[in-house]
Amino acid sequence: WSQDLSSLAGKILRINSDGTIPDDNPFDSSPVFSYGHRNPQGLAWSADGLFLSSEHGPSGELGYGHDEINLILKGKNYGWPNIVGDSSEDSFVNPIIHSGESTWAPSGMVFFDSEKISDFTGKFLVGTLRGEHLMVMDIANDGSLISLEKMFDGEFGRIRTAQMSPDGNLYLLTANGNNDQIIRISETPLEDVKKFTSKESVDDFTTLYVVIGIVGIGIILGLVVVKRKS
Repeated sequence: WSQDLSSLAGKILRINSDGTIPDDNPFDSSPVFSYGHRNPQGLAWSADGLFLSSEHGPSGELGYGHDEINLILKGKNYGWPNIVGDSSEDSFVNPIIHSGESTWAPSGMVFFDSEKISDFTGKFLVGTLRGEHLMVMDIANDGSLISLEKMFDGEFGRIRTAQMSPDGNLYLLTANGNNDQIIRISETPLEDVKKFTSKESVDDFTTLYVVIGIVGIGIILGLVVVKRKS
């Protein structure tokens, strides 16, 4: 199905806000923008227009992981199920980076263009589930990897996504099955940290609803933790 352009399975789609298909899509009268994907999890754009996705490989088969971070290009084929990881065939686009025979289970991602955490400014941030860390990636304008750093390794458990709020703050959302958290990451210590167990106990509803809007309406109750980046 991922190689079948008549199917929407295994594709990244591009549509207008009214549901119509853009005239400059790569395939005539089709919402398909790229194909040959196995399980895309997160999408993010840089300020310069680099379009990246995080994708799960067949990590259930031990020794056959190959989770990927891909540079998404118009009309290109990313290989699944014919290949995982790198390929020598010109018809397939190789990932920027993949996990080899291990697995990260990369999930939601964001391009962090805020100045509030200087070490992260201008970099792609990816939450990982099985990897239990935040991937911090510096990507060149040609889509090549400059550097990769793993932050908060094992500190919060499974990280579902990283997102930036409209005021430039960074939030992480965990996915551990219990005691999950919405975590605000700060470069410097913050005062007056609010912890809450119900909506009624939150004084600052504006902050709560901003976070909900970013990480998904499914998370309403939880624990907000302010964490100093070390």
